[in-house]
Amino acid sequence: MDSVSLLGPPAQPKAVNQDEFDSRFNFIRYKKKKTNREVLLRLIADNLHSYKSAKDLLPFLSWIRNYDMRAKAVRDLFGSFLIAAILIPQGLMNGFLSSDIPAGLLAILLPHAVYPFFGSARHCSLGAFSIASFLVYSSMHHSGSSVATLTLGCGLFQMIHFAFPLDFVLSFVPTNLLLGFNLGVTIRIFLHLWPTIMNFRTEQCSKILNGFCVDSISACVFSMDYGPLLIFAVSLVILFVFKWKLNTKLSESIGTTIPHEMIILLIATLASYFIGLSDAALLQVKAESIIPSVVQPSVPNAFVIVDAFAIFLFIVVSHMKAICRREQQPVNKKQELFCMSIISLLSGPFGILPVTSSMNDNQIELETRNYSLISNLLSALWMTITLYFARSIFGLIPSSVVAAMILSAVCDVCLNLRHLRVLCSSYICDAVIFVSALLSALFIPNLCLAFLVAVTIGLLSIVIRTQRPKCDVVVRATENCYIEENRYECEGLDAPLRILRITSPLIFANCEVVREEISKQAAAVKGLFETGIESRTPSMRSQPLMAVNECVSGRASLIIITHDSDPDPLQMNPSDSPTFKCIVLDCSGVAYVDPEAVKMLSQVYTELRDDSIRLLFAGVNANIRDFLEITNFYALVPRSLFFPTLQDALSSLRNTNFPFHMSVSMNGYRDVVTLSTAPSHLDISCNSPEPV
Repeated sequence: MDSVSLLGPPAQPKAVNQDEFDSRFNFIRYKKKKTNREVLLRLIADNLHSYKSAKDLLPFLSWIRNYDMRAKAVRDLFGSFLIAAILIPQGLMNGFLSSDIPAGLLAILLPHAVYPFFGSARHCSLGAFSIASFLVYSSMHHSGSSVATLTLGCGLFQMIHFAFPLDFVLSFVPTNLLLGFNLGVTIRIFLHLWPTIMNFRTEQCSKILNGFCVDSISACVFSMDYGPLLIFAVSLVILFVFKWKLNTKLSESIGTTIPHEMIILLIATLASYFIGLSDAALLQVKAESIIPSVVQPSVPNAFVIVDAFAIFLFIVVSHMKAICRREQQPVNKKQELFCMSIISLLSGPFGILPVTSSMNDNQIELETRNYSLISNLLSALWMTITLYFARSIFGLIPSSVVAAMILSAVCDVCLNLRHLRVLCSSYICDAVIFVSALLSALFIPNLCLAFLVAVTIGLLSIVIRTQRPKCDVVVRATENCYIEENRYECEGLDAPLRILRITSPLIFANCEVVREEISKQAAAVKGLFETGIESRTPSMRSQPLMAVNECVSGRASLIIITHDSDPDPLQMNPSDSPTFKCIVLDCSGVAYVDPEAVKMLSQVYTELRDDSIRLLFAGVNANIRDFLEITNFYALVPRSLFFPTLQDALSSLRNTNFPFHMSVSMNGYRDVVTLSTAPSHLDISCNSPEPV
């Protein structure tokens, strides 16, 4: 590929540099300074710009006017019974996993009574089973916190997130991290439920657990109560049958599912009553504890505050990703945070678990899509009546059946291992984030701290990705298209010009890598002809259409015809050197630079100037140019070397002195004829790879 082929066709408009472009379109170089108060008020105003009336803060006023009473009232009434019957087992699972069953049961009431008024979506599945309840248990076990303190802490963090522009925090938790962390927590949940499933007697198995005494193995096995194990196995099989087979068939035939978890709970309760299970195999809950009462929250220490922040971040990220995926209409994330903060702040004084969102493809998530928010309001009423009048029955429910429901709910998380295989074959950095989150959840005792460690590793991956910037040498494919040279089969680039595209921010961690890449291209440019004349030679190619599967040598057998063309004297720059060696930096993919990168660019410019190589900058955004002006970069590097687009930079090079370059390629061999203004052939660089 010769010089003029790289620079493009000769019929170009007058090239403009960055200064001429800015003056033509009235670029604002300086911004008016603002006080700290003005900046703060501006941030709050921009953060709450979507709230223009009371309807935005209270969406209930908008959707209730369009509610069709005749068409939806009866359907929502029956749907409210179904939602209530599905949510009560979900509350039991949350309470059992957090070791506070009353807190889990009461956590299903308030979300469905508050969300219809303040929620931005048209469906609500809050309060359902979530592994966030196991994070609450982990915090209470390792940090000594209480449910009331954690819930109030989550509510305060949610309110702060709503009041200030902190949405960028959610972007630091990628989906791959959540998938890996959920898988690790699922394994921990199974290990946590293992004693409940097997129901070993502590006095018989303590020697095995503490001293690994082999003689006590048989005594421990024979001491096991097989009744809870049988209930667990039968319940788990029935749950899997409904989950994978019957629910789909029921939805297709009658348009809805049945509350199979509630039915299994009732049958297991009757079975435990007639079998006479021991009290150790039943739920440890008192009837009077289900009635809510005010709990005095404890003063949090630093560890509890960190745990509350971790639970808040996990709940909010999981809810936002889930609701944006399943809702077909736009969802106001700020309003969702406001609604969740109200629920958490109201729940905290009563010692209720933080509000959580349902897991993927949960039955409650699928069923709430079929009904309006009126059914959620009515379901809160039915659940309140049930919890009050049937509170004495919860102490008769076998623990093993609740453990079976928990395992059936989290078993789908194990399918995330298939996602890991896709990550390993696509981008290894995402796979590292997945595995790091998995290992953090497995080996760090406090799951709240484990989640923050996983998030920290995800943040470090951002540094790793930006530390190794992507620098590509590009060539012209069509008039306005530039492609990577190493990704397409084409003729070798023999022009004394390189176009280097940078697609990452330039910061202290990666500026040396960019310097090495520029030096590499400078070495390649110095190995070519250092020639120049007062003419330019645009090339006209005869490019026949060839198939993709043809060999490279066949496609390289092309004739390149050149002819002389005098430059426009009005566009000539008299200060330009007669030699033509240049490196163009395409900075359109650079978002920002830091002082270390500015220092590096200054040094590179000086080194290339000493080697008679011009360095041009194309596509530098306005913020970077402002920063360059503040750092006095233009005192060393002229503004005339900056161009708004890559096309303008290459067009300006057409107005400089070009070598006369005729390249003929026949049958894979190439001859190059060069006319030079050098006084003799001895002055021409002998390092050129081309024959002269």
